[in-house]
Amino acid sequence: MLVGPAGAGKTELARTVLQHRRREQPHTVLHWVAGTASASRIPFGAFSHLVETGGGGEPATVLRTARESLCGPVLRDRTRTGLLLIVDDAHHLDTLSATLVHQVAVSTPASLLLTVRDGEPVPDAITALWKDDLLARIDIEPFSQAECERLLADALGGRVESASAERLYAISEGNPLYLRHLVTGTVASGALREVEGIWQLRGEVALTPQLSTLIDQHLSALPDQIRTVLAYLAIEEPLTVADLSDLVSPEAVEAAEAAGAVTVDERGADLIVHPAHPLYTETVRAGLGRLTRRSLRTAL
Repeated sequence: MLVGPAGAGKTELARTVLQHRRREQPHTVLHWVAGTASASRIPFGAFSHLVETGGGGEPATVLRTARESLCGPVLRDRTRTGLLLIVDDAHHLDTLSATLVHQVAVSTPASLLLTVRDGEPVPDAITALWKDDLLARIDIEPFSQAECERLLADALGGRVESASAERLYAISEGNPLYLRHLVTGTVASGALREVEGIWQLRGEVALTPQLSTLIDQHLSALPDQIRTVLAYLAIEEPLTVADLSDLVSPEAVEAAEAAGAVTVDERGADLIVHPAHPLYTETVRAGLGRLTRRSLRTAL
């Protein structure tokens, strides 16, 4: 079970395993299942293309039928060398799908690889897989600054100025997906360019439309008061809890922290507020008009 934040590379690792198994063991049956928020409201939604449930009936009977249709034919086929079931975003599985995965892990010789987003609610049956040592849990951490610098040099094909590499690392916080889109956007805009054999980042950081959309989708789901907190932080960072409370309200700051949009640290006698990720304020700042920025600065 690969566990990590969004963009850490869990799905890419799972795809690499799939390709390796397909190449090294061509007679293995490979099933890829992707959990989604929309399918999580449908029984066996993620498995609808793979299993037969026989219509209605008791849940135990339905699960037994689903497990047999998924694994039975493969495991009885002597021409096959096994079954690999990969479940991407397993935290989105509905209850029956999660129970099916647990039963496959317990009662069949199939191999399983799951990806789970850290910090998301996870069905109990999926959590039990690593708690009961049925699957090994591997936590996928963001890259370190040194790893980011090596990756940037490899990707760009040349040396990267230390200050520029530090800035890209600070903005991405070592998230591989964010870092890739930052490089793509800044190269396309000309902010990141090669000067006498050394790559340098100058000016505003440009986000790709894909990355902006990903972050916008997350931020748009937040209440207005939390987005207002981020808007002030996009103009001036960090700010004290006292100042932000005067600008919005104490409840708004508390809600922003509870939602994971900001972090609060102690600095001497003050409580200091930072965005939970630098790209939150980068995205918010990019969407602010000139008059809105002036209004926010005036309030500050």
